[in-house]
Amino acid sequence: MIGVYRRRVMGGLLISLLAAAGVAAAPVLAATQGQATVYVNMNKFARLEVLNATYTITPTQTDMENGYAEALDAITVNVKTNSSSGATLKVYGSAGNPGIALSDLLIKSGAPGSQVTEWTAIAGDLQSAQAIWSVNQKPQGWVGVSLSLRVQNLWDYADGTYSNTLTFVISTN
Repeated sequence: MIGVYRRRVMGGLLISLLAAAGVAAAPVLAATQGQATVYVNMNKFARLEVLNATYTITPTQTDMENGYAEALDAITVNVKTNSSSGATLKVYGSAGNPGIALSDLLIKSGAPGSQVTEWTAIAGDLQSAQAIWSVNQKPQGWVGVSLSLRVQNLWDYADGTYSNTLTFVISTN
């Protein structure tokens, strides 16, 4: 009986040794890894949206007596930039036919960052465009810049409809 027991133990040991040898004989896979680094090279961007693209001022008798008509916060321009040094919003006008004279169309803004807090005549081309708003850091999300309008020298205009097209330009700082 001891012989049978001994054969079973020896057989078990033999199987264990063969199994161990089989594991040891299997090819060992080395752990490997690799890396990739992704960069995004961001440029400065700025965007604007004119919320109300047309606005009509209809002078009253009181406006005629004062010589001017005003529309407070008449036009709102939403601006956005990713520039860490901020952005500048400018405007210039071009008289229609018949047109509101550039010297008669005044603008101002009370928005934070405004550059025109007093009535200012509007410029007539991009090179001399009037800076109306500026910040020197990246604002959070969209910023609304409201622009008030004044048309003066009303007695110089005969009855009819006169226009001036305002062009807004935003650039990063």
